[in-house]
Amino acid sequence: MVGSILSVGIPNGFENGMFNFGKIIVQALVATLGTAAIAANAVLNSVSGLAIVPGTGMGLAMVTVIGQCVGAGDYAQARAYVKKMMLFTYAFMLVTNVPILLGAKWIVSLFPLSPDAIKTCLTVMPIMATLHLTVWPFAFAFPNALRAAGDARFTMISSSASMWLVRVGLSYVMILGFGLGVAGVWYSMFIDWFVRVFLFILRYRSGKWMTKRVIK
Repeated sequence: MVGSILSVGIPNGFENGMFNFGKIIVQALVATLGTAAIAANAVLNSVSGLAIVPGTGMGLAMVTVIGQCVGAGDYAQARAYVKKMMLFTYAFMLVTNVPILLGAKWIVSLFPLSPDAIKTCLTVMPIMATLHLTVWPFAFAFPNALRAAGDARFTMISSSASMWLVRVGLSYVMILGFGLGVAGVWYSMFIDWFVRVFLFILRYRSGKWMTKRVIK
């Protein structure tokens, strides 16, 4: 029993650690761009954090629901609930992200930002909200179905590799190579999301997650 718990807990812990360490590295890179970039990045992170609350909540619920289905050996029901809960996730994400799409200028006006920071926020924020509504759920809520089935090692490897090779690596390329500033950091993040979606959907469709039960 303990070994089964650790087989899920350790990969999840490692994945979260690598993810947050990667965010620190990116944040350190942003800090070299000046106060306007730091301010714009802080605002975008704050808005994004609020925008993904419904999706994060549904992702946590998915662990419980799919875990029960897998524990009962009912993979048909697990698939049905994955589909249903992903639909709910998309519906709830509309509540927080449509206002961001429609009111980006008003939201940015709430912060005492420089013209450069305002320009960056108004460039990135609509793209961010659009991808929250389309890509983010499959990049971050959906893999909880795999974790619930005991396929935590795959999500750990995929997420960590995408974080470091794509988000962190491309951030340096976008900033140092193309001079895109903090917007380049966010573009790298968005590409990271697409890579995650590709890997997680591929894994789900392969059916290999159905051979990874936590407790047998």
